[in-house]
Amino acid sequence: MCESQSKRNNMPKAEQTENLPAVLDFSVDSGKGFDTVDSSDFGVPILKVLQKLSPAVDEIEEAKEGDFYIGQVGRVFSGSEGLSVVPSYYKKIWAIWTPRDLGGGYQGELAFDDPIAKEAKQVGMKRVLDNGDELVETVNWYLTIISDDMPMRVLLPMTSTQLRTSRKFISLSAGLKMKDANGSLYTPPMFSHIYRLTTQKESNNKGSWYTMNLVLEGPIQDSIVYEQTKEFYDIAKNLGGQTQMLEA
Repeated sequence: MCESQSKRNNMPKAEQTENLPAVLDFSVDSGKGFDTVDSSDFGVPILKVLQKLSPAVDEIEEAKEGDFYIGQVGRVFSGSEGLSVVPSYYKKIWAIWTPRDLGGGYQGELAFDDPIAKEAKQVGMKRVLDNGDELVETVNWYLTIISDDMPMRVLLPMTSTQLRTSRKFISLSAGLKMKDANGSLYTPPMFSHIYRLTTQKESNNKGSWYTMNLVLEGPIQDSIVYEQTKEFYDIAKNLGGQTQMLEA
């Protein structure tokens, strides 16, 4: 063994480690830089169920119909395995869509009790505004995906046949009861429990599509996750006006 190597091996441990980088403690500066950010500045990625004609099915190798997809971050999740999610907030709206033959596209939203929506013409199964835009009954669910990675906040819009899943979500969460320290029953907050969300195939004489199903997994056990889902409730309920959505 050479003399220089022998000296390094015999160097006191404190001297060997003094030049190593310290572990950064970001908690001492928690929240700094976000002083002027309010709820209107938040964008929420959209979680959707891929269907046969969804562009992502052709564009992304691992994506297939029936999977969950977050376009903004390019994440695909198996629909059959499902996702563990915590709902923080529920909001029923009228989504405004321009029909494809008029250019297509999402044009924003109206509150469910907005007078404009009440004055829209009923054309078959659709509500149509004077300019030709259509109103689609939509329930927006603000969810936190619980995974091995960092929890992810998403917006899951439900329309048409998916509204059955929305009603089940409401029934399960509102029907939960727990006992407080005095033994009295109370309804826990929506953001206190985890649900398993999966997809299933349905069909009729017009074709087939994928819809969703869910089951209750149980209460949140991690206090940090609970604080995050509670915070998302405060953010979502104060969004107001048009929901800021990050579309795929």
